[in-house]
This record gives sequence, structure tokens and C-alpha cells, in this order.
Amino acid sequence: MLTSKRTRKVEIPGEEGEWALIKPASLSDLETAREVGLKALSEKFRQSKEVLDLLPNMDMSDAARDAKGDPYAGIDLPTLLSRCVVEWSYDGEITPEAIGDLDEATARFLAEQIYQPRETEAGKAVS
Repeated sequence: MLTSKRTRKVEIPGEEGEWALIKPASLSDLETAREVGLKALSEKFRQSKEVLDLLPNMDMSDAARDAKGDPYAGIDLPTLLSRCVVEWSYDGEITPEAIGDLDEATARFLAEQIYQPRETEAGKAVS
């Protein structure tokens, strides 16, 4: 499937009348979002390790466990959303600044919708 040819409109929960037109994440979208996200995550771990090295009885396994619990660890959500949100009902253009102004719940909702498996005609998810 060519992702640029498939879009769908989703209603933003808790915001009556607000919607976004999204496309599924392409291989290129995911790779770019992972590249940006992993770079940021690596920097956070480096900084955490520097701080943890100063504290007694602490190790990086706690920080690693926290990252594993987040399904978007390693993915830069603003990058993913800016590449996959095609149009929205909010005032203004879709820009990195506007994407960055979304609240976390809305950003995660849109990311979940972008990752949601598409349905086939028989109603079964296609991976």
C-alpha cells in the first residue's frame, strides 16, 4: 500500500467538532521519526548516566525499564505527527511548532491512530 494514497479522518476525543486527517506511517516516516527519537533518547540516557554516576546505589536499568514501558520510546512524536497528519480542523497550518503545541493526550491519540492496523474488506486487520 502506498501510504500517501490512504487517508482517514479521525475525531479528536473530548474536543467536539475537532478532527484530523491522517495517513498511515510510511517506512520513511517511521525511519525518520526513529532516527530523531533515538538520537534524543540516547542523549537523555547519556545525561541520566552522568547524574546516576554521582548517586550511590543507582543504575541505568531503572531508566531502561521506564523507556521499555513507553510504546513510543525511540520515536519522536512531533516528527511522526508532522509527517502523517495531513490536515486538521485547528486554526493555522500544520507546522512543527503547531504540532509541538498539542497536548500530550491529543498527540498520543493521533500517534495511536497512525499506528492502528487498517481493516480489510472482510474486517480483519492487515499487518
